[in-house]
Amino acid sequence: MKSIEKRIDLHFLCAAATAMLALVSPSHADDAPRARPTFTRDVQPLLQEKCVDCHRPEGLNMGGMIAPMSLMSYEEARPWAKSMAKVVKNREMPPWHASAEQTGVFTNERTLTDAQIETITRWAASGAPLGDPADAPAVRVFESYEGWSLGKPDLVIGFDEPYWVADDVEDQYVTIPVK
Repeated sequence: MKSIEKRIDLHFLCAAATAMLALVSPSHADDAPRARPTFTRDVQPLLQEKCVDCHRPEGLNMGGMIAPMSLMSYEEARPWAKSMAKVVKNREMPPWHASAEQTGVFTNERTLTDAQIETITRWAASGAPLGDPADAPAVRVFESYEGWSLGKPDLVIGFDEPYWVADDVEDQYVTIPVK
């Protein structure tokens, strides 16, 4: 009887030790806690890629709309951290109104992935830390081509007379003769 009890105790101890090890050491690398996002390492690169075309001094005028604030630096972005988290989580920003039914890769597309949205929301929720200035990407330089903010156009068509498009037009189909 004693040998059975010893065997049961040994099995119990092995099972208990395995359970305790599972609690103190993650079984997968994905289970390990992630580093807290910082502005310089994680958020600023996203802002430079997806936001600062509009959110900068003299940003792009997109359909009559100019971003109300610059997000070029930590000092400019930090006061907006909670608002940024809210609007990216609700997918209100960055604005991208291409039809969801259409698929493809678009030039100047500004959508955020779920992981990018999580980075911004976690940064804001953790107090919006600056991080190490050495981690910051190089300051983005904006270039224009003869007044065209998105670079040299493929084709420029001139009109005999100016043609006005009102601000509230959603879709407008017009045939304009080409010179």
